[in-house]
Amino acid sequence: MARLVTPLAPGTALDTEQGGTGMDASLMQAGFILGGGGPEGLQEIELVAGAGIALDVSNPAQIVISAGGGGTALNWLEATADAVMTANTGYVNNKVALLTMTLPAVSAVGDQIAIGGNGAGGWMIAQGAGQQINYGNVASTVGAGGSVASTNQYDAIALVCVEANLVWNVISSIGVANVL
Repeated sequence: MARLVTPLAPGTALDTEQGGTGMDASLMQAGFILGGGGPEGLQEIELVAGAGIALDVSNPAQIVISAGGGGTALNWLEATADAVMTANTGYVNNKVALLTMTLPAVSAVGDQIAIGGNGAGGWMIAQGAGQQINYGNVASTVGAGGSVASTNQYDAIALVCVEANLVWNVISSIGVANVL
């Protein structure tokens, strides 16, 4: 959540009574981002961690905002061999032949996975027992016989778990996937 605390003229100290630091408005302090305003000068913006937002203010020169409990930031890895996917992980396909990635056996509602195409052989997302992928209004075959696969080297896909351990919905894709 960001909220405007008070407009400040350039070079004005932040009033401590209004939650400021008493320091010059051109500085950045833990929990605050100070930036240029329009004709009214600088403004103090307060950032508050909350649902879906985590703040890392350990480095005063850089404040990092990341997804917290309400969102998911994917950890991206290079994939050069077939593997079982890990929830909340994205994979960059760098395998020359077809890359087969299998849905995680354990997942919670809201977990995400993704594949970014790059390898010449494309990619396929395989399923385990009882699992299914919904791609718009098309659903894969339930179980180990179902899959979703790229049709182009650079196709990409992102999925979110909508039923723990079993059902994933495609939330974004580039290219036209084969749904079996």
